[in-house]
Amino acid sequence: MDDDFAWGQYDKLVDDYFNKRETIKTLGLEENLTMITNLTQAIQLTANSIRKIGTEVDGIKDSLDEIKGTVNKKDSQINKLIDNIGLKSKHTVRLTRFLKNKVSQLVNSRDVLKMKHSRCQNAKNKLFTYMGVNKWEDISVSEESKAHAFIDTLEHEDLYY
Repeated sequence: MDDDFAWGQYDKLVDDYFNKRETIKTLGLEENLTMITNLTQAIQLTANSIRKIGTEVDGIKDSLDEIKGTVNKKDSQINKLIDNIGLKSKHTVRLTRFLKNKVSQLVNSRDVLKMKHSRCQNAKNKLFTYMGVNKWEDISVSEESKAHAFIDTLEHEDLYY
């Protein structure tokens, strides 16, 4: 008995039992038999109600377990996405910084350390063409070494279209 309703039914059953015993002492045999029959039926109905409640509670517990499993699975997926987003942004920052430094070395100037600079734009466009992407975020983390290798091969002439 896991809930207040079941305990209430049980208390009612016990109270009725003792009340009926007192009544049985004062009634005749036929009346006692009728009362015992009614009490037996009440006990059966109460027992059936308690069983139904137990079945429903078990069903609710099973549903909650399924929901918990689904929530845990979704939490895991969300955490993986968050990790990937963080990894992607770090990855993008590393690549852009590496490209800007390479271009800066090739032209012997720190002025090009802004990606808006035409030499950086040219180098970025060549990288994107080589990698087959349209933006930094499209370069997968697993292909970062390929992008680094390409950037390493850039020469001064590659910075001019």
